[in-house]
Amino acid sequence: MKDNRATPPSPAELAASPAVRAVQGLVIGRLTWWFAWPFALLGAAALAVSWTNLSTLIRYERLKAAATAESRARVSEMYWEVMPIESLGPLIGGRTGPACRLAFRLSYSSADGRPWSLSFRGDPDTDSALPLTGFGFLEVPDLKFRFPRQYLEKLKRTQAELWPWAYDPKAPAGSKAAWHSEYDLFWRRLDHPLIHEAFLWRHAQTPEGIPVRYDPEDPSRALPVALMRSQIPPALRWGIAAFVVGFLTLWGMGFFAAGLAFLAHDVAGRARVGIFLAVVASTPLWAPDLVRVVRLVGGGESLLADVLLREFTIQKFLGFRLPEPLPEPGDVETVRYDWVRSKHTTALARVVPDRGGRNFESDDAAYGALADQLTGRTIALGDADLLILLAELRKDDHEGAELAEPFLEALKTVSLDSTRYPAVPKFAKTVLTETLTRMEFDPNAFARAERLRRVRQLLAYPDAKVAKRAREFVADAEKFEHRARHAD
Repeated sequence: MKDNRATPPSPAELAASPAVRAVQGLVIGRLTWWFAWPFALLGAAALAVSWTNLSTLIRYERLKAAATAESRARVSEMYWEVMPIESLGPLIGGRTGPACRLAFRLSYSSADGRPWSLSFRGDPDTDSALPLTGFGFLEVPDLKFRFPRQYLEKLKRTQAELWPWAYDPKAPAGSKAAWHSEYDLFWRRLDHPLIHEAFLWRHAQTPEGIPVRYDPEDPSRALPVALMRSQIPPALRWGIAAFVVGFLTLWGMGFFAAGLAFLAHDVAGRARVGIFLAVVASTPLWAPDLVRVVRLVGGGESLLADVLLREFTIQKFLGFRLPEPLPEPGDVETVRYDWVRSKHTTALARVVPDRGGRNFESDDAAYGALADQLTGRTIALGDADLLILLAELRKDDHEGAELAEPFLEALKTVSLDSTRYPAVPKFAKTVLTETLTRMEFDPNAFARAERLRRVRQLLAYPDAKVAKRAREFVADAEKFEHRARHAD
């Protein structure tokens, strides 16, 4: 019996069909065209960043070579520039609060007495309220935060997502119900007045200021002496520089070549090679304009420009900074933070520390001096005042253990003092236990070594829970130090 069913065409017959070939060519060609553009743009962006790194390194080395005369500089302006977290790219971990960028200006005089100034801006910091990484030499007269006025108003109106209590406008200042907005949540990150007091002791302004080296022929070209000294061996330093510049160059050339191969597939091979070489060779000419275009299209803090120019900078890898003009104040509001503005001021007024005009060579020395004062003044308190202070240290409306941590030695001494009213040693032991429980070892913490030294003193504490938590903290520190030694 004859089979009248049509025989399906073979793949070869389908491929030979002019209509199918046209459709395939249209689809594949269009997709290839659209996919080629991201490759080409990413390649061009990598070339632009690589050239920026190379030119920055050259300018830094030239500035160092020219800086031969020394002067003393004073901090004439310093503040933390507060910015929306979303301006730094995609939100990570649900963080919605603001971030900070350190900005400061130094004023100095050349040999002939003419006044000069230079200014710096640090990297945005999303974890610490005092982002001073890379600026350990800086003198800090006070703590100020500069908010864009509209952004500050928005923060005050926006309910804090991480704050579970309902807002009561009639609640007294400092109570849980009075803290409700993103601005309040941000301020709670700052409200550790004892740590900040030690920080200001360490970075307090001195009469002579900080050393600056400048070019006698052009005194406007200058660098703080601390930025001219590298702790990295020369071979490693130049190796890192070569990697940062070379890796991005090769990566950019590869992506750009791949995109160009599709975009210019109708162009002769030699012409494509010529276009490729011409674009790469002219990178210094168009790189600055590409960055401006990306910022214009994506906004002042666009992801592509911001991530590449912030995360892949030669300064970030080698730890130096070049002078950068500070932005004009514009429509901003400056908010000062100090001891008086802390919500813990009333309770802590019984043990106010006093710097006494001393200068400290290290963070550990400043923290140690402050903690010693707190220890002596706390032990000298009467039982009634001491109970009030312990109640303040036990409050859970501040983050971590930063408020009570400088009192570790005082808490240990008071908790073992059997001559006091019986409730006092018991309460002190409770606060000591809870403080240690909240403490976590942080290798980037202010005065890390001095904090660790005071925790070690609790290893032999009679209470098993306190001693166990102290051992855990010390073990975490030793693991980090072990990894750091082997990494070197």
